Amino acid sequence: MSAFRIMPIPRSIADRIRVTRSDDHGNLEIQPTLAEEPRALPCRVCLEEASIGEEMFLFSYSPFERPVPYRNVGPIFVHANACKPYDRPAAVPDLMRRRLLALRGYSAHDRMIECDIVEGAVVESLIERFFGNPDVAYIHAHNARAGCFVCRIERGPPPTRPSGALPATGRG
Repeated sequence: MSAFRIMPIPRSIADRIRVTRSDDHGNLEIQPTLAEEPRALPCRVCLEEASIGEEMFLFSYSPFERPVPYRNVGPIFVHANACKPYDRPAAVPDLMRRRLLALRGYSAHDRMIECDIVEGAVVESLIERFFGNPDVAYIHAHNARAGCFVCRIERGPPPTRPSGALPATGRG
């Protein structure tokens, strides 16, 4: 099996939404949404489902930081209160396991070269197939039904840190 890393959205993006209540796509005065049913509002920072009664922010997000032909903007949720970023990069989060996923594999130049749909319970098989193509540099995972961005999947083992070192804060 190919080694991979699951990368949530950067924590800095969620922190900015929590403070400014606006996104980069024209949504202003973003108000919290209350989770009213289980497994309905997945946070893109901790990659966990909101608990009933928990507040979430819904805003527009693009996983591309610059204009590219495949740049898309869609809705995502993050916890209204700070949460711990997902930190098991070589393991598929449960929220992905319970969904039908659309995976899109991109080249180092942000060109889509692979795409398919897979049940989350067996997502590793599609990740392995995509990364079997040496031209696939990274993968975006989306909820296939709603179209929402879930996470980025990168090649390779999780980064190693020297004993006692703190994780970097630049990425989610």
